[in-house]
Amino acid sequence: GGGGWAGVNLYNGDHAVGLAALNEMNQPGGATGTGNEINNGIFYDDVTNVLTFDIGYGSLHLFADLAGQFTLVEIHGPSAVQFPSPNVSVVPSPHNLTPFHSPAGFTTTGTITGTVVLSAQGEFDLFDNELYIHIHSGFQTNGEIRGQLNAVIPIPAPVWLLVVPLLGLVGLRRRVP
Repeated sequence: GGGGWAGVNLYNGDHAVGLAALNEMNQPGGATGTGNEINNGIFYDDVTNVLTFDIGYGSLHLFADLAGQFTLVEIHGPSAVQFPSPNVSVVPSPHNLTPFHSPAGFTTTGTITGTVVLSAQGEFDLFDNELYIHIHSGFQTNGEIRGQLNAVIPIPAPVWLLVVPLLGLVGLRRRVP
């Protein structure tokens, strides 16, 4: 790892912003749920390999409720690197986030807050934008809403201090005939 935090978001360039039925594969009509990052959002520490997430969906967080009652939430991957995501179905589910879901039990709205440790492959898949969050419901047992994770790697300040002056020099360079 590079020694710092990377912001992670639910990719806004997917078929729909955040968690939505349009981001699902083979979604039948009638799915209504939406969600996204809330409060502290999603972050990744590449030193400890800890992915921290704070996600909400449904009316509890001013989004649309699921059409069916919540049953399962997972991180899946790797999926094809393409935006918008081709919504391919991926069998590997490296992290079941259901224990982090509240309120407990069946509901159409909720919060998923906690941390998981990613493997080396999981970190690679995250930085390659190949992981997605998938919420299943009784309405759609294969997944009602989904959102592709997108790692946003900040450029350290010392790099900007080197790049900005160089950009200025390039702008001042003139060609004399």
